[in-house]
Formats: sequence, C-alpha cells, structure tokens
Amino acid sequence: MDETPTNTPYEAPALPPAAVLPADVLPNDLGASHTLISQLAVSISELQDSRTRLAQEVEELKLTITKLLARLAGHQRERVVCDPNQLPLDFGDDPQAQDALAEAAAEAEKIVQEYTVRREINKQKKPPRTEKFPEHLEGRSPSLHARYRCAKWICDNRLEATQAYRRVRIARLLRRV
Repeated sequence: MDETPTNTPYEAPALPPAAVLPADVLPNDLGASHTLISQLAVSISELQDSRTRLAQEVEELKLTITKLLARLAGHQRERVVCDPNQLPLDFGDDPQAQDALAEAAAEAEKIVQEYTVRREINKQKKPPRTEKFPEHLEGRSPSLHARYRCAKWICDNRLEATQAYRRVRIARLLRRV
C-alpha cells in the first residue's frame, strides 16, 4: 500500500520536489536508511532551534529599534543627548563608591521617615473639617446673594427696556396718524 504523506501537526511536511535527493545518494539497505533518517532528524531539530533563536533575536532587535526611535522622537525632556566631551561615571566595584551609595540610601530613608512623621503630626493637629457656616456671617451664601442681586438687576433692566420699546412704538404710531 502506497500512501501519500499527510501534513499533520506531528509529521514533518513533505519536501518540495527540488529538495528530493537523487536515487544514487539514497542507501539501499535498511540500517543505512535509518542512519540517514536519524541524521536528517537531528539536522532538522538543529535548524528549528536555530530558527527559534533567530526569531527571538529579531524580536529583541525590533524592540531595541522601537525604544531608540522613541528616545529620538520623544518629548524634549525625554530625549537623551550624549555629549562626547562628557565622561561617563563608572564606579564599578569601588568600595568607597559602594559605601557612599549605602550612606546616601540610608540618608534618603531617614529623610522620608522624618517627612512621613511630620505629615502625620500635621494631620493630627488640624481639627476635623466642618461644613457649618461661620457664626459672624448672615445665614445666606454670599454667592446666592450676588446671584439674587444680578438677577434683580437683569429683570429691572428688561422692564426698563420693554417700557422704552413700548414708548418708542407708541410715538411712531402717533407720528403716522
């Protein structure tokens, strides 16, 4: 029974016709055929691993390019300008630098702790907020009083404008007669 190979997830896809080995290269005995198949399987596995590594490297390089483009075209304050005249600070494993770094971290922690304590003390000193209107002021809100005065002024002006308009209309009618 001669079955044609099918492409299933567990089987390798059929090779294109150009990749078929010539008949004189293929071995005739079963042991040599198995050896050839195992060698081809190993080389396929190595190629797949290589392809996976290269795909990961391509993704890393794309991410690096994206980050560099963002730095280049970012906001002015986010741009990184490398000055060739500026020497980089490389402290490495210098014990003095490590000691200074530890001292700076301890000092920063102390400052944060003092600030936190001060904030808590200030919170405790403040009386709780009340929404009560002050005793020395009238019972109405100043903003409401201002709105009332403004609305009264608008109404008065509208009334005056309406009365003036009526007077003008009456005068015009009387002129026509």
